[in-house]
Amino acid sequence: MLFLICIVLPNVFFAAQNDGGQSSPLVLEIAESQSPPGIVYERPISISIKNVSRSEILVNARMLVNRRDAPYEIIFIVTNADGKDISFAAAVNASVKSHKWRVLKPGRSISTVYDISYGYDLSTSPSHTIQAIYESETDPPQPIAGRTPWKGRLLSNLLKID
Repeated sequence: MLFLICIVLPNVFFAAQNDGGQSSPLVLEIAESQSPPGIVYERPISISIKNVSRSEILVNARMLVNRRDAPYEIIFIVTNADGKDISFAAAVNASVKSHKWRVLKPGRSISTVYDISYGYDLSTSPSHTIQAIYESETDPPQPIAGRTPWKGRLLSNLLKID
């Protein structure tokens, strides 16, 4: 069973999904962004996970972008103007285990900026639609204050870039 929460805004579609069929206490959002200080990104995209619940949640904060057949927390679905999916062409060598965990208080978020042009050939089309998927199924290497980590899958809003 799939549960979907939607808020429709111009060129933006927000969705929170929990594969268990229940509403998710977390929301994944992506947006066009500025490059981080001291770094020049060609197409910076901000990725944020927000706790929309009333409880603290232990989350995997590594937010590693990679291919589906390698360790990851974030994968992107990038589609060109013709509706063709653009594959992630890079390969990030990473451990399955994340060592970056954070307790998110209600209303708080974690975020990072990713250069979507790294690993995706955006030269094939003048515009693209991007959606991120965040998945966490692992446990911290060591218990954190007796907390159980959030596990599941989140879908982001759809982001159109030109």
